[in-house]
Amino acid sequence: MTRKESALAHVIASSDYHPRFAGWLFAHWDIYEEFERMALSSIRRGRMRLSAKLIFELIRWNSEVREEGEPYKINNIHSASCARLFEHLNPQHTGYFETRKRRVAA
Repeated sequence: MTRKESALAHVIASSDYHPRFAGWLFAHWDIYEEFERMALSSIRRGRMRLSAKLIFELIRWNSEVREEGEPYKINNIHSASCARLFEHLNPQHTGYFETRKRRVAA
């Protein structure tokens, strides 16, 4: 099982993620990998905490400035789910992102 398949299986089995996150993650694994790369880079530079939304904004900025063609369109509703997945896949960094308990609609 690949890392992507393992992550998707975890997301599908858990209620901690936005209901549409699994579909988004499947289609945009490259964006999650960039999110993870930026978080790990920040950790290596000594940052104790970081905002998941800030990383999303940096990914948008980088795709706008560096890439040819259309910049990434990333919905902020997935930033908290990316933070949760990051901490699941990198348990040594649990607590790096401040996350709240996800409210599930009744």
